[in-house]
Amino acid sequence: MKKVKLSKNILSLGLVLGVVLSMVWVSSIKSQGYYNNNQKWTQFYTKYKKQPYKRISLYGKIVKGTNKPVLTIVEFIDFLCPYCKIAGSKISSFAKKYKRQVKMAYVMYPLDKSCNKGLSRQIHGGACLAAYGAHCANQYGKFSQYHDNLFYRQEGYGGRFTQKNLDLILAVLGLKKGRFMSCVNSYATKKKVAQSIALGNKLGVTGTPTVFINGRKTPEVPDEFMLSRLLQEKLKR
Repeated sequence: MKKVKLSKNILSLGLVLGVVLSMVWVSSIKSQGYYNNNQKWTQFYTKYKKQPYKRISLYGKIVKGTNKPVLTIVEFIDFLCPYCKIAGSKISSFAKKYKRQVKMAYVMYPLDKSCNKGLSRQIHGGACLAAYGAHCANQYGKFSQYHDNLFYRQEGYGGRFTQKNLDLILAVLGLKKGRFMSCVNSYATKKKVAQSIALGNKLGVTGTPTVFINGRKTPEVPDEFMLSRLLQEKLKR
């Protein structure tokens, strides 16, 4: 009887010890992750501060958020760029979450020679059409829905955006094709995209996504952790 009781005590002790060791291991993993994030942040911020300040005009751009921002994020975007879908979506999510402290500007930089004449080669066919559509969707107050829908369907485009693809998005957003296409084909819309491309070229943009925060180019596309730390840093001042 004593042997059975002793065995049960040993088993219980073993279970407790296993739980404790598991908690220690999890804590160690979390600590290591925190250390890695902090190390990454230090490297990011050191490089970011060394970037020259650039005055960036947001006139005619698609701008969301507060008029008195702590952070002004400017993202040069191509809707057919897979990296824009991954990284850019996280930036947009952050901007929406902190819309009282953040101004978010979406600047069209389609990697499509039909409107971006300075490209050495064609990369994303139809990206100019997607960019024109973004400005028109913004006029109808549906840029966010357009942005999210286009990225959601991006893989199905096979690297090329067509009128048929645009028509499907218009149907989903409940926008009338006739009026929308008049906007897309207008001189005013094409001028806005051309000015965005010219701005990107002036700032040395060569690919997408390229991000500027408070006038300084980020050394890499920041994730939400980096953006949160940068916001905290600016709020201290």
